[in-house]
Order: sequence, then structure tokens, then C-alpha cells
Amino acid sequence: MDRLQKNEYLKLQGYKYDSDTGNIYNLKGKVITAKSTYGYIYLKIKRKFNIFGHHFAWYMTYGNVDFDMLDHINRDRGDNRICNLRIVTQQENNNNQYGKGYSKCGDKWKAYIKINYKQKHLGLFNTQQEAHNAYLNAKQQYHQA
Repeated sequence: MDRLQKNEYLKLQGYKYDSDTGNIYNLKGKVITAKSTYGYIYLKIKRKFNIFGHHFAWYMTYGNVDFDMLDHINRDRGDNRICNLRIVTQQENNNNQYGKGYSKCGDKWKAYIKINYKQKHLGLFNTQQEAHNAYLNAKQQYHQA
């Protein structure tokens, strides 16, 4: 059974999705809270197959599963509100995964960003906020599609 068929099956069985809260409801109207070891909400149907909650959310909102990868914008894998989901490429998803972009380095703060799987040094700063701002500026420059 492919991803589209799994989603169609759940819909036909009566599973519901609330796009404002991101909650998915089972046949009895109970919110599904089961999470994978990676923190994703998932639906397990008759021990036959699993489906990620964010995939079901996308299907219930847009009627398709025409994507390779969905990203949780706020990085909270349990937050399946439709406004928190977007289709991304593998590279865009990698850009979103590499932490906060700065760390303590002696008595300074080091800022860095990942570009094409390589770390680029952005400089050393006196404060955490300065390093964070350098990262945000670089993110806007390098990671915007």
C-alpha cells in the first residue's frame, strides 16, 4: 500500500484532522498522541502499517501527497498545524536542521552556517546576540530559495 492509499484508507475509516490545532482524531474521536522515537506523531492501523501525522495532515488539507519531504517550520515534529508544514527539498530540510548557528568559543561567540553540507565560519562575536544575528543574516542570504 503506497502513501496515498494509506491516507485514503484512514479518511474512509473516519479519521479526522483539525488544521488549526494540528490534532488528528481516531475513530472514537480521541486525539492521537503516539510518537515515533524521533518525535513524529504517527498513526498505526491494525498493526499493518504506520503513517506520519504530518503526511495525513497534508493529505486532509490538500488532497494529495505529492511531495518528497515535508518540513515542520518551527522544528517541533509534533506540531502538525497546516501553517507549520511546508514542502521542501532535501537540501532545504538539511539547512533547517543544523542547530542555532552559534556556540560559545572561549570568551567569544562563534557563528557558523552550513552551505552544501559544509560549515562556513561567520566570525567571532562578543555577545550571544551578535553571533545569533550574524547567523540569521547568513541564513537569509544563503538559505532562501
